[in-house]
Amino acid sequence: MFLISKQSPLLNCLLNNRFFFPVVVAIIITLALLPYYSGGTLLFGGEGNVFLNYTEHLHTHQYQWFSQYGFGYQSMAPGANGANVLLLMLVENLTGSIAITSFTLFFSIYFLPFLGMYLLSLEVGAKPLQAFLCASFYLLNPFYMCWLTNLNQFNIVAGAVLPFNF
Repeated sequence: MFLISKQSPLLNCLLNNRFFFPVVVAIIITLALLPYYSGGTLLFGGEGNVFLNYTEHLHTHQYQWFSQYGFGYQSMAPGANGANVLLLMLVENLTGSIAITSFTLFFSIYFLPFLGMYLLSLEVGAKPLQAFLCASFYLLNPFYMCWLTNLNQFNIVAGAVLPFNF
C-alpha cells in the first residue's frame, strides 16, 4: 500500500555498501557503552577475570602452566584465548588509561562477534543488508545474549573467532 516504486539512490548506495553496517553497529555499541564510563566509573566483568594491569597479567601468566598457587593451573594467556590480552596490553601501553583499555575490552566483546559473522556472510555471497541481519541475529540470539552477560573476556574470544573457522 505504501510501497515506494523508486528507491532513493543514496539509500540504495548505503544499503549496498559493505562498510556501512559495521560502522553503524560500532557507533551504536560505542554510544551504548559511553554512559558506563562517565564520571570516572569503569565496567567490570561478571564472572571475574578482571584485570586492571594487562602488562603485569601477561608477564605473570606468560607460560602455559601457572604454578603460583598449590599445584598450579593452566594459563590461557599464551594460547589463542590470550590474543585479546595482547591487544589490551598494547592499548594500555599506548594510552596509559585504564578506562580506555576497559572500553576496548567491552567494545570488542560485542563488536568482534558481529564483525566475524558479517564477514562470513559476505564471504558466502550475501548482500550487505542480508549479512547485517545474519550478524545481528548471531549477536542478539537468546543463547548468545545469555553468554555475553557473563562478560568473561576469555570465553568471548571463542564467539568472535567461531565465524572465521568456516
